[in-house]
Amino acid sequence: MKYVFWDMDGTLITSEASYFEAINLCNTELGFPPIEKQHVPLGLPELWGKMMGTATTDPQYARWLNHIDQTMLVFMQEGKITPRPHIVETLEVLQQQSVQHLCVTNSSTIWANRLLGDLKLRDFFTHVITRDDVPKGKPHPDPYLHALKRVGATPDEALVIEDSPVGIQAGQAAGIKVVAFIGEFSKEECQAADVIVTDIREIMPLLG
Repeated sequence: MKYVFWDMDGTLITSEASYFEAINLCNTELGFPPIEKQHVPLGLPELWGKMMGTATTDPQYARWLNHIDQTMLVFMQEGKITPRPHIVETLEVLQQQSVQHLCVTNSSTIWANRLLGDLKLRDFFTHVITRDDVPKGKPHPDPYLHALKRVGATPDEALVIEDSPVGIQAGQAAGIKVVAFIGEFSKEECQAADVIVTDIREIMPLLG
């Protein structure tokens, strides 16, 4: 395996739970409807449309985004967002094996670089593909197809690591084998994945 495509929120770092909390806090304060956990992995433009039924040109969208950003900044300062267990050591080992890592996320470029940078993870990745790079985010295959194109890879040369049904669907729609790293979503919710692991170190034999 030449390439590993890592989801960010909930897979590399614990930010998915924080996003869920931040979005619902903001929605309560702004008088918007609450969201359910399974909708968190959607990109914020898709989540807004699903939640409010209006386009991102709605003036309230920018206000909502800013509110979420400010809440997430507080969470970061409080230390609520950290790398998931054994992520750093796994990335270090794989880097020594000449496996190329890409981060493929539904987050924005600004947030992805901020989170990965602050948590000292950015240097592990040759490329970071974000929601800003593609016409449609996960569960559409666009982010992973873009990642393949970026490195000139075929689907059988890559492995996707995801933690949510939305991400699993996106990776498989791009024709790539998907490993579910169980976290916020249960094994039952991630049963469509090709492989399921509860400890990220379990992916090592898959890369031989």
